[in-house]
Amino acid sequence: MEKKQKGATNTREAIVDKAIRIIDKKGLSSFQLLDVAEAMGMKTPSLYNHFDGLDDLIRGVQVRTNELLYAFMAQASAGLHGRDAFRALGHAYRKFFKKHRGIYETMTIPIGLRDKELLDATLKPVELVTKILSSVRMDADFGVHVMRFIRCALHGFVSLEAKGNMVLKTSADESFDFMIEMLMESIWKTA
Repeated sequence: MEKKQKGATNTREAIVDKAIRIIDKKGLSSFQLLDVAEAMGMKTPSLYNHFDGLDDLIRGVQVRTNELLYAFMAQASAGLHGRDAFRALGHAYRKFFKKHRGIYETMTIPIGLRDKELLDATLKPVELVTKILSSVRMDADFGVHVMRFIRCALHGFVSLEAKGNMVLKTSADESFDFMIEMLMESIWKTA
């Protein structure tokens, strides 16, 4: 998957950084290797010295996106506990989406369970939520259901909001706050 050559690591990271800025600006669906090559002042074939093609570059963006989301949520919830930390984490997720709509799309691409680097990066935000919910007693199976419940609620909300599907007079901010409170109420009560 990942090509590693002597001295190529910095270039690979710079290419991923540039791809992130481009994808956030124009979206994932219209992203091409040519965009990055031009922005980096390279010829497109030179990118193959660092990546196995477009899918490999997008995979690199997936890894970094999950790392960025983790850092964003960890910073927002630092020093907080329980419901306060969960509330901060939920709002950070929404802010991350608004700031990085393009690269956020990479988080919906299925990951291969054999891709340890990507799997580890994807699980970091989950581990943060697990840590915040550590005061809530739950067995492993219930924990998986809770994580899926949280992700579906957050992802569903930000996706619908981005598509302009929050058209009723009540503010989307109020609805988001309400959803977070309902999530916490159901999690803390059910566990």
